[in-house]
Amino acid sequence: MTDHMWERALVLFLASQTCIVSSALVVFAMIGEINRKVTEAERMTYTFFDLGKYIEICRQYRKLYPNKLLVFLLLLLAIAGVALLIAFAWQIGMFR
Repeated sequence: MTDHMWERALVLFLASQTCIVSSALVVFAMIGEINRKVTEAERMTYTFFDLGKYIEICRQYRKLYPNKLLVFLLLLLAIAGVALLIAFAWQIGMFR
């Protein structure tokens, strides 16, 4: 691989990591907004994430804040992060 290919691969990798970390920050913001409106017993923790918890966070957030776009932003950042990570893997030759 040439130097320019490695530079492009590094840019793709860093962009994907930026999207993924940003999507995590959006999730934390969503949890904070949910916890402001629910009772103490219904509050969500900021730890131990799995797919079911992400779905529950999105569902509760849409129910409490139907006009806000954080769920859309979360999905957009997550999809962009995965797409950029796949582009990075293609750039370094993982699919050849």
